Amino acid sequence: MTVIRIGAIVEGHGEVEAVRVLLHRIARDVTPHARLDIKVFRARRQKVVQPEELERWIELAARRTGPEGRILVLLDADKECPAEVGPALLRRARDARSDRVIRVVLAKVEFEAWLIAAARSLAGERGLPEGLVPHENPEAIRNAKGWLNQRMQPQNSYKSNRELVHLTRRFDLQAARSAPSFDKMWRDVEALLQPLPT
Repeated sequence: MTVIRIGAIVEGHGEVEAVRVLLHRIARDVTPHARLDIKVFRARRQKVVQPEELERWIELAARRTGPEGRILVLLDADKECPAEVGPALLRRARDARSDRVIRVVLAKVEFEAWLIAAARSLAGERGLPEGLVPHENPEAIRNAKGWLNQRMQPQNSYKSNRELVHLTRRFDLQAARSAPSFDKMWRDVEALLQPLPT
């Protein structure tokens, strides 16, 4: 069985475990015979994008995953445009370690927008109502966490470090691909999982 080592750089407590779950789920569809060895590094969003900081995290991920390790940077775009910020971060990351396969994904606006895109598959989960339907444009929501929280039963509340992993295990990946930034996530992970050139 092929072992694929990935270093994932994320920003939030909730994403630390959620990214592991998400990578394993995508890998089951893309490379079902591979085994993933994932090391996750949590870096503050505002800090990691600063000069020399991203490069430092890329170097750490490269060292910890070994010579064949691949690197994924997954951040929330927040108010920034993923199509502008993402390529700039990718250039910096590749300049830091041109010997590695690296992908940068910015969720527009938040990781939770991907859950909203697949909201029907989360109906009845974690206090969300039966009959939950997605927002017509999940990536336009400025507070996706708040959108989920407002729809939960009164005795529940959305806390990403508690709910995100559970919902990541359940959401329909193909439905989420209607969100362009999640479709990019899927394609970038698919690229990370390909055999390395010899």
